[in-house]
Amino acid sequence: MKLRGRPAGVSEDAILDAARDVFLRRGLDATTAEIAERAGVSESLIFYRYKTKEALFVAVIDKMIVLAPSLASLPERVGIGDITDHLYEVGVGIVEGMRTVLPLMMMAWSSAAKMTTLTDRMQHPNPVHIQALKLLGGYFEAEA
Repeated sequence: MKLRGRPAGVSEDAILDAARDVFLRRGLDATTAEIAERAGVSESLIFYRYKTKEALFVAVIDKMIVLAPSLASLPERVGIGDITDHLYEVGVGIVEGMRTVLPLMMMAWSSAAKMTTLTDRMQHPNPVHIQALKLLGGYFEAEA
Protein backbone atom coordinates (compact mmCIF):
# COMPACT_ATOMS: atom_id res chain seq x y z
CA MET A 1 0.00 0.00 0.00
CA LYS A 2 1.42 3.37 -1.02
CA LEU A 3 1.32 6.11 1.57
CA ARG A 4 -0.16 9.45 0.62
CA GLY A 5 0.81 12.76 2.13
CA ARG A 6 2.90 13.34 5.19
CA PRO A 7 1.96 11.48 8.34
CA ALA A 8 1.74 13.66 11.44
CA GLY A 9 4.97 13.58 13.38
CA VAL A 10 7.37 12.62 10.58
CA SER A 11 10.32 14.93 11.00
CA GLU A 12 12.91 16.06 8.51
CA ASP A 13 15.46 14.12 10.54
CA ALA A 14 13.42 10.92 10.14
CA ILE A 15 13.40 11.34 6.36
CA LEU A 16 17.12 12.07 6.22
CA ASP A 17 17.93 9.20 8.59
CA ALA A 18 15.90 6.81 6.45
CA ALA A 19 17.66 8.08 3.33
CA ARG A 20 21.06 7.64 4.98
CA ASP A 21 20.24 4.06 5.94
CA VAL A 22 18.99 3.18 2.45
CA PHE A 23 21.94 4.87 0.72
CA LEU A 24 24.38 3.03 2.99
CA ARG A 25 22.67 -0.29 2.26
CA ARG A 26 22.05 0.13 -1.48
CA GLY A 27 24.46 2.85 -2.56
CA LEU A 28 23.48 5.37 -5.20
CA ASP A 29 21.29 2.72 -6.82
CA ALA A 30 18.81 3.25 -3.98
CA THR A 31 15.46 4.55 -5.17
CA THR A 32 13.38 7.31 -3.70
CA ALA A 33 10.55 4.76 -3.44
CA GLU A 34 12.71 2.66 -1.08
CA ILE A 35 13.60 5.74 0.94
CA ALA A 36 9.96 6.83 1.15
CA GLU A 37 8.91 3.38 2.31
CA ARG A 38 11.63 3.33 4.98
CA ALA A 39 10.66 6.82 6.19
CA GLY A 40 6.95 6.08 6.10
CA VAL A 41 6.15 8.93 3.72
CA SER A 42 5.04 9.23 0.15
CA GLU A 43 7.59 9.45 -2.62
CA SER A 44 5.94 12.69 -3.75
CA LEU A 45 6.83 14.28 -0.38
CA ILE A 46 10.48 13.46 -0.97
CA PHE A 47 10.38 15.08 -4.40
CA TYR A 48 8.49 18.06 -2.99
CA ARG A 49 11.27 18.68 -0.46
CA TYR A 50 14.24 17.52 -2.51
CA LYS A 51 13.83 18.05 -6.22
CA THR A 52 16.19 15.20 -7.12
CA LYS A 53 17.66 12.11 -5.53
CA GLU A 54 21.01 13.87 -5.73
CA ALA A 55 19.64 16.79 -3.69
CA LEU A 56 18.39 14.32 -1.07
CA PHE A 57 21.80 12.66 -0.98
CA VAL A 58 23.49 16.04 -0.48
CA ALA A 59 21.02 16.87 2.33
CA VAL A 60 21.96 13.61 4.05
CA ILE A 61 25.66 14.45 3.83
CA ASP A 62 25.03 18.05 4.98
CA LYS A 63 23.27 16.69 8.05
CA MET A 64 26.17 14.38 8.82
CA ILE A 65 29.06 16.78 8.28
CA VAL A 66 29.20 18.69 11.53
CA LEU A 67 31.92 19.86 13.85
CA ALA A 68 32.79 17.35 16.54
CA PRO A 69 31.57 18.77 19.89
CA SER A 70 35.07 18.38 21.32
CA LEU A 71 36.42 20.51 18.47
CA ALA A 72 33.72 23.15 18.82
CA SER A 73 34.50 23.47 22.53
CA LEU A 74 38.26 24.04 22.07
CA PRO A 75 38.10 27.84 22.56
CA GLU A 76 36.57 27.28 26.02
CA ARG A 77 39.39 24.91 26.97
CA VAL A 78 42.31 27.30 26.38
CA GLY A 79 44.52 27.37 29.46
CA ILE A 80 42.48 24.69 31.22
CA GLY A 81 43.63 21.10 31.53
CA ASP A 82 46.10 19.17 29.44
CA ILE A 83 46.52 20.03 25.75
CA THR A 84 47.23 16.39 24.93
CA ASP A 85 43.90 15.30 26.42
CA HIS A 86 42.06 18.00 24.48
CA LEU A 87 43.66 17.03 21.19
CA TYR A 88 43.03 13.34 21.83
CA GLU A 89 39.31 14.06 22.40
CA VAL A 90 39.22 16.13 19.20
CA GLY A 91 40.87 13.33 17.24
CA VAL A 92 38.43 10.73 18.58
CA GLY A 93 35.50 13.04 17.74
CA ILE A 94 36.73 13.54 14.18
CA VAL A 95 37.29 9.80 13.64
CA GLU A 96 33.81 8.97 15.00
CA GLY A 97 32.25 11.52 12.67
CA MET A 98 34.17 10.24 9.68
CA ARG A 99 33.09 6.65 10.37
CA THR A 100 29.55 7.61 9.49
CA VAL A 101 30.09 10.13 6.70
CA LEU A 102 33.05 8.61 4.84
CA PRO A 103 31.09 5.74 3.21
CA LEU A 104 28.69 8.29 1.74
CA MET A 105 31.51 10.53 0.60
CA MET A 106 33.14 7.55 -1.12
CA MET A 107 29.88 6.94 -3.01
CA ALA A 108 29.80 10.57 -4.10
CA TRP A 109 33.43 10.59 -5.20
CA SER A 110 32.98 7.37 -7.18
CA SER A 111 30.11 8.97 -9.10
CA ALA A 112 31.54 12.45 -9.46
CA ALA A 113 29.68 13.11 -12.71
CA LYS A 114 26.37 12.50 -10.96
CA MET A 115 27.28 14.42 -7.82
CA THR A 116 27.96 17.92 -9.14
CA THR A 117 25.67 19.40 -6.48
CA LEU A 118 27.84 17.92 -3.75
CA THR A 119 30.98 19.38 -5.28
CA ASP A 120 29.28 22.77 -5.52
CA ARG A 121 28.06 22.47 -1.92
CA MET A 122 31.59 21.96 -0.63
CA GLN A 123 32.52 25.33 -2.12
CA HIS A 124 30.08 27.36 0.00
CA PRO A 125 31.55 30.02 2.31
CA ASN A 126 33.05 28.71 5.56
CA PRO A 127 32.59 24.95 5.07
CA VAL A 128 33.01 22.70 8.12
CA HIS A 129 36.55 21.65 7.25
CA ILE A 130 37.65 25.31 7.15
CA GLN A 131 35.86 25.99 10.45
CA ALA A 132 37.73 23.04 11.97
CA LEU A 133 41.11 24.34 10.78
CA LYS A 134 40.34 27.81 12.13
CA LEU A 135 39.35 26.39 15.52
CA LEU A 136 42.51 24.27 15.74
CA GLY A 137 44.72 27.16 14.62
CA GLY A 138 43.07 29.51 17.11
CA TYR A 139 43.49 26.95 19.89
CA PHE A 140 47.19 26.43 19.16
CA GLU A 141 47.77 30.18 18.93
CA ALA A 142 45.99 30.84 22.23
CA GLU A 143 47.82 28.01 24.00
CA ALA A 144 51.19 29.21 22.68
